[in-house]
This record gives sequence, structure tokens and C-alpha cells, in this order.
Amino acid sequence: MDLDKRTAKRSFNFMALAIIIYNILFIAIVNMTDLGLAQYIYIKNPSMDLQEIYDIVYNTGLSLILASTISVFAVYLCYRQPPSFKRNKTAGFKTIFIFFILMQGMQFFGNSILQPFELFLSQLGYGMEEATSLASDPSIYISGIVYSVVFAPLSEELLFRGIIMKKLAPYGKVFAIIISAFLFGLIHQNIVQFPITFLVGMLFGYLAMEYSLGAAVVLHILNNLLVEAMGFLGSHWDALWTVNNMFMILCAVASISLLAVKGKAINDYWNGNKTEKNAVKYFFTSGLMLAVILYFLISTVLSVNSVSY
Repeated sequence: MDLDKRTAKRSFNFMALAIIIYNILFIAIVNMTDLGLAQYIYIKNPSMDLQEIYDIVYNTGLSLILASTISVFAVYLCYRQPPSFKRNKTAGFKTIFIFFILMQGMQFFGNSILQPFELFLSQLGYGMEEATSLASDPSIYISGIVYSVVFAPLSEELLFRGIIMKKLAPYGKVFAIIISAFLFGLIHQNIVQFPITFLVGMLFGYLAMEYSLGAAVVLHILNNLLVEAMGFLGSHWDALWTVNNMFMILCAVASISLLAVKGKAINDYWNGNKTEKNAVKYFFTSGLMLAVILYFLISTVLSVNSVSY
């Protein structure tokens, strides 16, 4: 039976509204918290530079912890449903380890996609240095690390897999996994992160769909923990980046081998979870959702920076 156009578009637009609410609340809470703290510290220490204080306050990550927590639960209130960590299957150590290897492989593939694109941009006088810095620079405060390793994975998985993917699932599991990963990539608004977050987002989505939301959170935490650890340790030991690159290459080879071995199972999963007819069309032609996608797509493209020679 064909989808009801009006019902589907209303559902997709409400999903877009949830993303808008999350984003506006997140930005507002971060700015108000950081400005308030910076002003308070400045009043107590007028000899300090206000901009410098603001930068320090922001880098602590305290406002990010507060914003991510309030914003994601505001979205849950909009949908009038509590977070669910119900398990379909138990993801044991072996499953998490396999998906961790796949995740590293996906990151290698994502970086490989970026290299020719970066070369193309350089010919036009643009680069991705600022976007790369934002994506890879480690936190310098404990609270910032706590946000990156705990609160960011938890809030992002609650939003993209716990709400968005769950609401997309009736239109097809594969559709839900891919679209939620696409939106997850876009909301980072970083051209360097987009291909990587899209690819690993599909892994998070499959784990959440077939195992549990908790399993996706664990894998996401491991990913961010590794990023933070590499950013910190790599700045003190350059050789570690060589070791990391070799490890990612091995993971990429292992990923290709695993995907080849599981090719039939992947094909069966794809064919057994077909997307409802017109779901893709209705999703990308829903007015508010289209506006959200275009906004984040433009923001992602604008994350490139001009290069001075």
C-alpha cells in the first residue's frame, strides 16, 4: 500500500522541527551560559581581557554539557516519549569489537574521499585547515573531555537514533539508518567531518536498530575517546600518528574483507527491509525538512576557508 503523502510529509516536517528546536536551544544555551560566566568573571577580574575569558569559558565545555542535556530532552518532550534503551539483541564484546574495527575502516574511507576533494579545493584557493582543526583538536579541560566522550555521544545518539531513526523506521529500516546518518553528518556543519560521520552514523544506526541504543552509545563513546586520546597524545608524540594511520589501514582492509564475507547477508538485509514507495521523495520534498537540509548543507560547504599564498 502506498504511503499517505500528507501524513508522511507531516511526520518528516515535525522531525525537522525537532532538529530546529534542538539546534536553536543548543546555540542559545551555549551563548547565554558562556556570556554570563564570562561577564561574571570579568566583573570580578576587570584586568582580564573579556574575549580571552569567553574563550576559556567556552573551552571548558560546561555550557556544551548543559546545552546538550537540555536540548535533547526538550525534543523528547516534543515527541512526548521517554528515552528507550530496550534491547533487541545483546551486543557483547565481540560485536562491539567488530563494529569498532568497521568504524575505523569507515573513517579511513571517509578520509580517502576527502583527499582528492581537498586537492580540488586547493586549486580554487580554498582549504579545509580550519574545519580539520575544529574536528580534531583535543579538549584542553577535563570538563571538555567529559562533554566530548560522554555527553556528546549520549545526546547525539538519543536524538538521531533514539528519536529520528525510530520515527523513520516505519518507512523501512534501511531508509531509517541511511537518512538518520545523513542528518547526523549534516548537523556537524563541518566538511571534514561529514563523510566520516555519515559512514560511521550508519554503523551506529545498524547497532541501534538491531541491537540497542545503548550499544550505539558505547561505540560512539569509544570513537570520541579515541579522537580525544589521539589529539592529546599525538601532539606530544608525532610517531603515534604513523601508528594510528597504519592501524586505520589495517582496519580498512579488515572492513573490506568482512563486508565481502557478509555480502550476501548485507544484500538480504537490504532486500528484506525495503523502503516504502515514495518515502524518499516525500522526505526530500517536505518543505521544512528541505529547508533544514539546505541550511545545514550550506553551513557544511561554508566550513571551507580561503587560503592565503
